[in-house]
Amino acid sequence: EELQKKDEFAKTFSCVSMTKDSDFYHQTGPYQELNHADTFIQQLLEHIESENSGYFYPAKVKNTLFSGFASNLAHAIHDVFFGKKNVLTRQNRVDFIELYYVFLQLKIIEIVHPDNVSFSCKDAIDIGMPATIELFLLLKLINIRPLSAEEEDYLKVILYYPSIGYRGRLLFP
Repeated sequence: EELQKKDEFAKTFSCVSMTKDSDFYHQTGPYQELNHADTFIQQLLEHIESENSGYFYPAKVKNTLFSGFASNLAHAIHDVFFGKKNVLTRQNRVDFIELYYVFLQLKIIEIVHPDNVSFSCKDAIDIGMPATIELFLLLKLINIRPLSAEEEDYLKVILYYPSIGYRGRLLFP
């Protein structure tokens, strides 16, 4: 996050942080029973706008996202994927957050126009690689391009090999 503020990187590097390790993201702790859709959406918008909740956006990105897009996206996801249901189960809310993230990432890519995109975490295994594959699969779906058997096999290798090969374990849930 600080690297992009240095003069030599200001025009070539942008970093966005979106937490995937919080009670809100997992809908646990105080959020376990946050079943009412309107309350959940309000909480979602408060969290993603707060740097105190594990989110960070460069000024250009922040200004564009939070001038109406973030709220419109949340309501569109609620309408399209959840049929405007008043009550969302914990799993619905977790799925909602994941959908929100991936569409938000697409908007950020549109804003920044990067040559390269990298999803990362401590070692780019448990969060970074699944996030990369998730975006790839969404783009395949949006473009109505079926996943070939070869692509599926390749995705499985790049998804699972790092955790098994480097860490000797499966991906963290």
